[in-house]
Amino acid sequence: MPTTPRSDPAGEALRPVSAAELLDPVAYPHPVARARIVETNTSLVVLTGDYAYKIKKPVRLEFLDASTLARRRLLCEEELRLNTRLAPELYLEVVPIVRAAAGIRVGAAGEAVEYAVRMRQFDGSQELSALLERGAVDASEIADLARRVARFHAAAPRDAGREGANTARMRAAVLGNLATLLAHVGGELGAPGLGKLIDWTHDVLQRAAARFRAREAAGFVRECHGDLHSRNIVRWRGRLLPFDCLEFDPALRWIDVMSDVAFLFMDLSGRARADLAAQFLDAYLDESGDYRGVALLPFYAVYRALVRAMVDALAAEKTAADERTRWVFSDRARARIHTAAGFAKPRPPPLIAMHGPSGAGKSWLSERLVPRIGAVRVRSDVERRRLAGDAPPGHDSRWDALTYARLAYCAAGCLAGGVPTIVDATFGRRADRNRLRALAAAARVPLIFLSCTADRAQLAANIAARRRRGDDPSDADLAVLDVQLAAMEPFGDDERAQVVEIASGGPDAVDRAGAAIGALPR
Repeated sequence: MPTTPRSDPAGEALRPVSAAELLDPVAYPHPVARARIVETNTSLVVLTGDYAYKIKKPVRLEFLDASTLARRRLLCEEELRLNTRLAPELYLEVVPIVRAAAGIRVGAAGEAVEYAVRMRQFDGSQELSALLERGAVDASEIADLARRVARFHAAAPRDAGREGANTARMRAAVLGNLATLLAHVGGELGAPGLGKLIDWTHDVLQRAAARFRAREAAGFVRECHGDLHSRNIVRWRGRLLPFDCLEFDPALRWIDVMSDVAFLFMDLSGRARADLAAQFLDAYLDESGDYRGVALLPFYAVYRALVRAMVDALAAEKTAADERTRWVFSDRARARIHTAAGFAKPRPPPLIAMHGPSGAGKSWLSERLVPRIGAVRVRSDVERRRLAGDAPPGHDSRWDALTYARLAYCAAGCLAGGVPTIVDATFGRRADRNRLRALAAAARVPLIFLSCTADRAQLAANIAARRRRGDDPSDADLAVLDVQLAAMEPFGDDERAQVVEIASGGPDAVDRAGAAIGALPR
């Protein structure tokens, strides 16, 4: 795995740049009406209007060495490199800060006394966390974000280090976070519940050890964002952009892609937006095809929730003198622990199979069920194309067999992760329906078939409209429809207890389907 070189921190003699110097408008190479500074534990961010300048503090911590000018320059360069992968519109360059006779000058020629990352300044009210608080973000934005994250992961470098090394590092990081959290929470933060989460985490680390190593060997450990939560995502020119990738510790960003996904999934769920969490996960999986990774989603979501709980617990300690602020951080830490507990003990998820020929409205209905029941979809049209690669997907018996096997394989991973799963396919043959029944029985989850119905004229009209729009992955035409109708095997009497018929496009279709799913034994 790539590593960041370390520098000798001894004896840096340069006089630090002061806040007063950074607030001087003449220090900048562009007009500044008023500058202000936002401070974090490790950085100073100077807001100047059009641009923001992020400067590393000269600190050396357990997880961060920014003690020398050389180290701070390197960290600035890493921050620029990492963030231009996802937000090139925001991250512009690394600039030197020099000290002249008249004071500091940002981006000027001369010997640097400090370095800064120059960014385009954005409105904090457009951060995803703020948008969520106002209810000002919609599903299409979240889906667009998810697809771009999936494409980012697909293009990210893979870890080529020693086999099993990343899994060992991940295990150490998880257990280290638990130890720190346990050492800094009192009874007020629900330590008994935390004890159960610690036991659960140890159990998963042992039980899923082979799965973690298999994921690593298969190339799912990549150079990810590392800190993908709602405060590190901003709406910029109409799109949600992730920013502030984790630059200071390579081990925390060279992770399983599902750990990256789990952070935002957990954050959205913890903010009572399970609908958006489901839409984010659904769109990510539809783009990436990494349905088997969902089996590890609860583990990573618990880990991410407890990392945030640890951060809040430490903040509560630091603000102990301010009772109100301490209470805010303590309450937030409790909420994180509660969120983690929910992921550790999910209810058995339902398995929902859409049924009916092309044009029956299966995809229309399943798309609306995703946020309603917190589900993900596995679509036959998408998976058939994924199997085909660059070749045109076929519709013969061989391709059908491959596709339905792929659907069951993907659904098994989602069910193992405790996520309600919708399989969107024709399911005209009883053999394919039986495969899903066997999967539900093996996973010990309830199964329902939502059978979408319409006459042939309506089916043909829907297919024609879909082909005109060109916005659907299905390539079924009228010839394919007729083959499907001729081969459709009716449900047997022994199947009907698991079938609910839904009229295509009916005004109550979503409500009827949602009610039927809600009535399933769990």
